[in-house]
Amino acid sequence: MTKGMLDNQNRKIVITLLLMMVLIGLSGVVSWKISRMEREACWEELHQSVTQIGNQLEVKIQGDRELLESIATIIAGLDSVESSEVQNIINRFYPQTMISYIEILLPGDRVMLPSKPIQNVEGLLSFEEEAALGEHISGRSVDIRHKDRMVFRNFVPIEKNGKVVAMLYGVVDLSSLSKQFRTTSYGGQMATYLIDGDTGDFLVDTLHKRLGNTAEFKDQKQNTGYSYESKQQVVFDEVEGCYVVASNDEGKYLYYYEPISINNWRVAISISDGVAFSRLNQINELLIRFIMIEGAFLAVYFIWILGKTKNELLEKQKLAENDVLTGLLNRNCYEEKLTKYPAECKESVACVYADVNGLHEVNNTQGHEAGDRMLQTVAKVMLDSFLEGDVYRVGGDEFVAFAKDLTEDHIRGRMELMEAILKERGYYVSMGMGIQEMPVDMESLIKTAEKEMYQEKDRYYVQLGENRR
Repeated sequence: MTKGMLDNQNRKIVITLLLMMVLIGLSGVVSWKISRMEREACWEELHQSVTQIGNQLEVKIQGDRELLESIATIIAGLDSVESSEVQNIINRFYPQTMISYIEILLPGDRVMLPSKPIQNVEGLLSFEEEAALGEHISGRSVDIRHKDRMVFRNFVPIEKNGKVVAMLYGVVDLSSLSKQFRTTSYGGQMATYLIDGDTGDFLVDTLHKRLGNTAEFKDQKQNTGYSYESKQQVVFDEVEGCYVVASNDEGKYLYYYEPISINNWRVAISISDGVAFSRLNQINELLIRFIMIEGAFLAVYFIWILGKTKNELLEKQKLAENDVLTGLLNRNCYEEKLTKYPAECKESVACVYADVNGLHEVNNTQGHEAGDRMLQTVAKVMLDSFLEGDVYRVGGDEFVAFAKDLTEDHIRGRMELMEAILKERGYYVSMGMGIQEMPVDMESLIKTAEKEMYQEKDRYYVQLGENRR
């Protein structure tokens, strides 16, 4: 096999390998981009969920505010805020949105309650403080009638002659508000929260049975890259953000926060990252499988290419070293391997030189196909006779065989047997032999065999009465 042939095949293998690496690299880049786009889509879905909840809350509170303003206008038109007519309005109020019932805060820190006498709430509510704030929403506090119930109040002033004479407010029961915040998003596996950014108090918590404060989660195990301080920054500063904690059950838990326009409140959701990014995980799994299958196919293809290349190399090597007609080693191979024989022998090297007699006549009288069959027959018989050695076709009708570490008598016996076999088939060859013990001079060895072959050839033609020397 020539160095050029080997280099050419190696070049093909390297190019194929590079193309495979480029294809896998492109697949990896495309998969990474798809994964990144899907991750962004998952985050956008989380953002939209929080935004939707915040928008719904703002709409409901604004609707409550408009309803309270209408009631406050009606009450302001009556003779007295503490009249039976006003008491009837409070008693007959029917919850329509988030408000459970309405009450009126009167001067002197007194409160008109539904179906109850006016009560003194000094220390719990201050008329002067609430009136000074005008329309506003309070933070989390205890209900007047039910001390175990947490509420917030939506205040609207009742004015007469430009003066605030009372504060009408709607009471929002936080236990019922949590039920309104429950959502079917993510298969109902998402918890919703409403947090007061000024105090850290939970106004809504659909995950836990009680309303707590963010400070209670100070000792909660933080996920890598997050800290309690970073959570506090998201909760108390008016910024949108995400916070991740470790969960014994779910592995990682996502908290996503977004400020809304009411007070300094935050709407938040929490969800396992396995749920939030389930679609992403499925896509990543499919992409990994695709790349693995692609890699397997490319590996099989590369192995096939290697096998095909090897077969091509063997075929080209065979064409480069073997005679096409007879299958014997050719003259190029003969010249390449000639100097290697002395190193492969222990005692001696023998050379048998053979020349086919009458090839020219057979070609002229019977055609070249008959001449080819003649050469093929001689080649097969010679190869069978010197199977453990190397047999070459070095010319049109000339053959050379080498035998290693065999005696002269043994080799001449093979030559005689070869002549006899060919004679039975109507073919004749002239053969000569040279043999040398180590060290061997290959040039003189071949010349000895060639000289003896020509002597035999002369005797053959003399016997036929033809002198064609």
